Amino acid sequence: MSDATVAFGPYRLDLGRRILTLHGKRVVLGGRALDVLCALAQAGDEPIEKDELLAKIWPGADVGENNLHVHISGLRKVLGEAGRSHLVTLPGFGYRLLSSAEPAVASKTSSNRPVLGVIPFRCLSSDGGTRSFAESLTDDLITQLARSRSLRVVAGDSARWRETEPRRLGERLGANYMLEGSLRATASGARINTRLIDVASGQYLWGSQNDVTAMDAVETPNGIANLLAAAIDIIVGNIAPVFDTV
Repeated sequence: MSDATVAFGPYRLDLGRRILTLHGKRVVLGGRALDVLCALAQAGDEPIEKDELLAKIWPGADVGENNLHVHISGLRKVLGEAGRSHLVTLPGFGYRLLSSAEPAVASKTSSNRPVLGVIPFRCLSSDGGTRSFAESLTDDLITQLARSRSLRVVAGDSARWRETEPRRLGERLGANYMLEGSLRATASGARINTRLIDVASGQYLWGSQNDVTAMDAVETPNGIANLLAAAIDIIVGNIAPVFDTV
C-alpha cells in the first residue's frame, strides 16, 4: 500500500510521494506529523497500538506517549473537521485513520471480521458525576472491545457522532453494527442502557440495562464494560445462542 492514495474527507494522501493535498493543493506538514499520518494511512483502516506507532515513528528511541499525543493534536488542528472525524483515538489502545466512505465500505466487505462502531454514551443527566461515569464507561468499553479478535472497532469522540442517526453513521463508517448507549441519574445511583444495531436492517439486535448504586460508581465502569464487551463479542461473533448461558 506504499504507493496508494488514501482519501479521508476532502484530503488526499499520496503515500508513495508522501504528499497531502486539499482540493488539489499541497498541504505542508512537519516531518514527524507526516510520518504519523502516513503510518496510520498505511494500516488500511486498521487501528494501531500506541507502542507500535511509537516504534514506527521513533525506532530505537525512548520517546513517551506525550510526543505522539502532541503530533496527533497538531494534525487534528491542521486538518480541521476531517481530522476530528477521521483521525480516531481508541482510548487506552491507540489510533486509527478512517478513510472516506467508499474505501471504508470496501474494507468492510473484504475483511473476515465484522466492523463495530461505538458511539460515545450519552449522559441524560446534568450532574458532573453521571457525566464522568458515562465518559469512563465509554473509555473502558472501547478498550475492552479493541482487544477482541472477532471484530474490528471504530470509535471517535466527535460530537457529530452523537447527532447522526446510528444507521446512517454506520453506513458512512463502513460498519456492520453500531453500539449506542446512555446514562441517567436515578434516586440510588445511575441507569445504563446499551443497544446494538444491525446497520443493514436498522434493527436492534440486543439491549442491556444495568443499574448501579452511587457507592459502586467509582469501581463499576470497568466491570460493566467487561460484561458488555463479552456479550457484544459473542453476538457479533455469530454465536448468539451461547449468550443466554453466559
